[in-house]
Amino acid sequence: MKVITTNNPQAHSKMMNSKFYISALIVLLVIFTGTSCDSSEDTAKNETTSVKVETARAQSVQIQQEQSFSGTVRGVRRVDLSTKIMGRITQLEVEEGEFVEEGDLLVQIKDDQIKAQHDQVEAQLVEARANLENAETNYNRIKRLFEQSSATQKEYDDMKTRYQMAGAKVKTLEGKLREVKDMLDYTTLRAPIDGYVVRKTMEEGDMASPGQPLVTVENTGALEVKASVPESQINLLTRGDTVGIRVPAADRNSLEGRIVAINPSGNRGSRQFEVKVIFREPGTIKKVKPGMFAELSVARWTQPTVTVDARALIDRGQLTGLYTINDQQEAVLRWVRTGNQSGNHIEILSGISDGETYILTPDGRIHEGQKVEI
Repeated sequence: MKVITTNNPQAHSKMMNSKFYISALIVLLVIFTGTSCDSSEDTAKNETTSVKVETARAQSVQIQQEQSFSGTVRGVRRVDLSTKIMGRITQLEVEEGEFVEEGDLLVQIKDDQIKAQHDQVEAQLVEARANLENAETNYNRIKRLFEQSSATQKEYDDMKTRYQMAGAKVKTLEGKLREVKDMLDYTTLRAPIDGYVVRKTMEEGDMASPGQPLVTVENTGALEVKASVPESQINLLTRGDTVGIRVPAADRNSLEGRIVAINPSGNRGSRQFEVKVIFREPGTIKKVKPGMFAELSVARWTQPTVTVDARALIDRGQLTGLYTINDQQEAVLRWVRTGNQSGNHIEILSGISDGETYILTPDGRIHEGQKVEI
C-alpha cells in the first residue's frame, strides 16, 4: 500500500476546513429534520387532543336602547314684548335679571303724534254723533208727515239717506278711534306676567321698529326643556311619556320629566321636531336655571333579536367572529355582524341563529378544527 504524504501546510489546512463544513452541514440537516418532525407531531397532537370549553346558546331577546336628545332649559311662560309702531323710546329703565310684576311699566315710546291723532278723531266723532242725532230727529219728523201724506216720497227718501249716511260716518269714526287707541296702547308696554327680565335688546333713546322684540320676560317658577328630535326618532316619543333629564351644569343627572307637547310639523331645513318636557318634581331643580344645557334620555325596547354574550366575540382586524361547534365536536369560526349592545348582551344581525351553541370563553388554545369537550 502506498501512502501519500505532503509537506504543504496550506493544502493540509484546506482539507481540514472542508471536513469541518461537511460535518456542520450534516448537523444542521439532522436538527432541521428533527424540528420538522416535532412540529408535525405537535400539530397532529393538537388536532387530536380535545380542549375543555364553556358554551352558551344564542337567544332571541329584547334589548333596551337609550336615545338622547339635546335641549335647553327655559321658563314655561316666556313673553317677547314688541310694538306695532315706529318711534323713539323715551323710557326703558329695567335691566336684565330684574324681577317685575304683572302690570309694571317697562317701555314707553314717544306718542305725541298718536295722541294728537286720537284727539282729532275723537272731536270728529263728537261732531258726527251730533249730526246723527239731528238727522234722526228730522228723519222721524218726515216719516210721520209722510205717513200722514203731508210729505212727498222724495222728501222722505232724501231724509232717510241723510240719516243712514250720518250713522255710517259715526261707525267709521268709531272704528278709527279704536284703531288709534290700539296704536296708543302699543306705545306703553307693561309686564304681562310676574317674572324676570331675561333679555333687553334696546336702550332709552333708541328707535323702536314694528315687530322687533324690545324686552323678554320669563317666569322661572315653572321650567321646561325644549329639545329638537330628528325625524328618524320622533316616532319614539309620545305626549305624556316619562323621560330622563340630565342638567350637567346644575349637577343633576337623574331628573324626570313629562312630555307635554310635540310639534307635529318639523323644520324643513334641519328635519327636526320640537319637543317640550316639564320637570316632574319642581322641588328638585333649585340649581337649574333657564338657558342651561339639558339632555333628554328615552329608553325603548327593541323588537326580539338574536343576542350572544359579548365575551364570546373575537376580533380579527375589521372582522368579528365567534366559535361554534359542529357535529364532530370541532370548533368552527363563524364570522358575524353585530348591532347594539346592552350590558353583556350584544345583538347579532347575521351569522348565527337563535338556539345555536357557541363557545363562551375562547382562548389561544382554540383554533379552527380544534377538538373541544363541553
